[in-house]
Amino acid sequence: MLVMAIDAREYLQKINDAGCVADCRIVRDALADSVLAIVRGAYPFLSWEDPQNATDTIIVRLTSKNVDNPWILLELRALARDAHRPADTTRVDFENFRAFRDRDDRNDWSADSLRRQWAKRMRQMLVNDNMVESVFGKIPINAPAHPLSGIKWYVGVAPESIHEDANASPIFDVRTLYRHPENGDDSVSVRLSACMHTDGWKAYKCEISRIGFGSGRVATGAAIDTVMTGASLGSVSTIHLVTFKAGQGGAHL
Repeated sequence: MLVMAIDAREYLQKINDAGCVADCRIVRDALADSVLAIVRGAYPFLSWEDPQNATDTIIVRLTSKNVDNPWILLELRALARDAHRPADTTRVDFENFRAFRDRDDRNDWSADSLRRQWAKRMRQMLVNDNMVESVFGKIPINAPAHPLSGIKWYVGVAPESIHEDANASPIFDVRTLYRHPENGDDSVSVRLSACMHTDGWKAYKCEISRIGFGSGRVATGAAIDTVMTGASLGSVSTIHLVTFKAGQGGAHL
């Protein structure tokens, strides 16, 4: 589910709509439709079709940067179904003082004009490879995953089920439990790279390229073999996409 919010004080003061119930609400509701169309096309591995039964939410919010001159931030929050995991929040600059000044010069503060300007800016900012790992990939996908042997892993999802290009090699992050008879247990994020898919096999075979421990330690390269000696990984709690390339059968902008 996607939720759009606007609480940037500079904008609300400019149009005299502190509660976002008049022109601000018109912009917000129209922008929500535009943004939903953008993310549905760019990130079809998430289900955007049934908001009434959604368990995960992306909040798109225009808010203030809290500096002297007008400056608006775009805040993106991924609220996943796991209530014990804090929300993941990303903030990026959206409009600065110069944008406000230029709009003043044009006397260009109508609701329809703002909707068009901001929808265009949203598209530029949201359709970005970095947004998969930092925002949209924070919502877990529905797929089984488990170790095979050594650093090899199985991810039980076919490219077409997540609208991935069949020739691409996606990267996944798996959250699971690391168990070691001497060093004890630790929560870990296991990055799975070099993921290969073959026709007729409805899954990926991947390799561990990084293990991030809850303690902050990170193992890569030969260190992975070292930390896995005598250790095991428990059942997977969540699996997330880190990279994504839309296939021909997926949704497009």
